[in-house]
This record gives sequence, C-alpha cells and structure tokens, in this order.
Amino acid sequence: AWLKWYNKHTICHKIVRRLGTQAIVLVVVSMLEYGVFLMQEPFHLWGVDYKNPDEYWREPQFVYCRGFVLLGLLVLWFLADSSDWMMRYPTTFQIILMFKSCLNIMLLYFSYEALFITNTTSFEVRMNFSKRFPVPMDQILTLNFVLFVFLFVRPHALLFSTSLIFLPLTWGVICIPDIYHIIRVIFPYGGEDSWDTWHSMYSARSDLFFMIMVLLIVLVAYEEEQTNRSRYKSMCAVEATTEKTSCILNMLMPPLVVQQLQTGIVPHRYRHATIAQSDLCGFTKIASALRPDEVLDFINEIFGAFDELAGEYQVYKVETV
Repeated sequence: AWLKWYNKHTICHKIVRRLGTQAIVLVVVSMLEYGVFLMQEPFHLWGVDYKNPDEYWREPQFVYCRGFVLLGLLVLWFLADSSDWMMRYPTTFQIILMFKSCLNIMLLYFSYEALFITNTTSFEVRMNFSKRFPVPMDQILTLNFVLFVFLFVRPHALLFSTSLIFLPLTWGVICIPDIYHIIRVIFPYGGEDSWDTWHSMYSARSDLFFMIMVLLIVLVAYEEEQTNRSRYKSMCAVEATTEKTSCILNMLMPPLVVQQLQTGIVPHRYRHATIAQSDLCGFTKIASALRPDEVLDFINEIFGAFDELAGEYQVYKVETV
C-alpha cells in the first residue's frame, strides 16, 4: 500500500514534465557539444583532430549514444502521458526507471569518451612542455557528464534500495580505463593494444568527488524515503481516526447533521425539541424464563414496532442498546 502511495504521489507526480525537461536539456546540451565536432576544437593546436582517419568512430558514437538516450526519454514521455500503467504497476515502473537511468549514464559516458580526444601522447607532451595553454574545450565539456548523472538520478526520487545500484555503476563507469590498465599490469601479454592509450576523462581526485556526489544523492534518497514512510503512517493514522469519528457521529446524529458538520456548515438550531428514552422494565426476569430464540423473537417484535412508529411520526432514533 505504501509503495503504491509513494509511486503515485512522489514518483509519478509531474513525471511527464520531468521527462520533458530531461529531453530538452539533453537536446540543447548535445547540440552545443556537437558543435565541437563541427568547429574542429581543439584542432591542430593540440596535435589531435576529430577528422583523423583513425578517429572516424568518434562522431557516430557520440550521435548514436545521445540518440538512444533521447529515444528512451521520448518513449517514456509518451507512455507517461498516454496511459496510467506507471501508477498501476509501481514495482515494474521502479525497475524500468532504474534500468533506464543506468543505461542513460552508460551511454552518456561513452558519448563523452568520443568527445574526449585530448588524451593522446602528443597532447600530454605539449602540456608538460608548457603550462600556458588554456584548458581544451573537450575537457571542459566532459564536466557536463556530472550534470547529466544528477539529471537522470535525482529528479525521479527512486527508493533507497533502487538507488544503491548507482554507486557501483558510476564507480565502474568512471574507472573503466583504470580497471583496464590494472588488469593489463596483473595479466600482461605480448604486444601493444590500441586500448593502451585509453585514459580516464577525470583525475583520481575528480573521480573521488564524483563518487561523493553520487553517495550524497543515495543518502538523500534514504532520508526522503524515511520521511515519506513516516508521512504515510501519519496519514493512515489520521484517516483511521477520522473514519472512527465518522462512524460514531453517524450512530449518534442524523445523517444530515453529520454531513453539515463535515462540510463546515453550522447545523440547524431547534428552539423546541423532545427527547424520549425508553427502557424494558423487568427484561432480565422475563428473559430468564424464556428460551434464547424466544428472547430474540420478543426483542425483534418490540423494536420492530418501535421502528415503525418512529418512521411513521418522523422521529430519529439515535441508538438501540
């Protein structure tokens, strides 16, 4: 019950607008970054070139990765806007959101790997030779990857257990080159591989800060989940109390008066009213001399006649004890 409530009031709340915002941000940022390919930055100053025949794969990889991320967002956007299946299947929707967010992070990482070109040996030699060069454009744009990770992980307010998957995922993604080189050191084999020039987009300190950011996002997800659970328990307690109060009022007051009290309307005032209370004198002595079925028949006959008279003269009977 709590998961359905949380899914409806938190995750699915304004989901269409959130998916639309993600799609728009992705398109705008991707168009700006694609201009890097068109402008040939960082160009020959850095000793690298996107149009180099050996680097032909970079542009298609960038375009296809961003295209698949955008396609997934548009599909979810359409489904969220055209049906209510997200509310009817909260667990399935949680899994789909988690899988889609993980896939987005991986695709975005590889798209930035295609954009990140100033990690060649010639570039490193030039940077070591002179520190006066400005930071190349591709290294500045790779910082947008952090923005996208936040954009695809945080807004949907996934459950804490679901958000835990982002810790190993982000660590694995940003450390893939380092893991590869460690494996090469532990298990060396003859010859050089083209992957030997593969370097991480970030320094070790940047990787640490990146992991701290994701860890904080997961901790915030835990705090929000606990807050929402407490809120749900309080809401259920209030609803139960309200229901009990309504039952008591329905037994003690006429339905019209109860309805007026619930809507905030002051009930009618009656200057003259008659209250009658009846009792069966000697009922204990009478009931002890009869069989149980005879007692029930006796009570039904008397109260049935009383109910008929109350209905005939429009008298409201509060309670029968």
